[in-house]
Amino acid sequence: MYEKGVSENDIIAYVKNVKSLEVKVSSKVIIALGGIDDNSRLLAKELRISVWDGAAINLLLGMYGKRRLVSV
Repeated sequence: MYEKGVSENDIIAYVKNVKSLEVKVSSKVIIALGGIDDNSRLLAKELRISVWDGAAINLLLGMYGKRRLVSV
């Protein structure tokens, strides 16, 4: 989870960390509470990484009857 804005370097570091795992990862998600710039979003999309913001997290929590964690 990134509370500050997500940069291209963050995306690249995330991919390196995931590749270093000995377990196959089927889904990759970045939670960008501080936002994400357009270039980083395009890079994440190219690498098949889902990017969720605070509104998406709150929507999911609401669907399951849980309290909001993030104020947006």
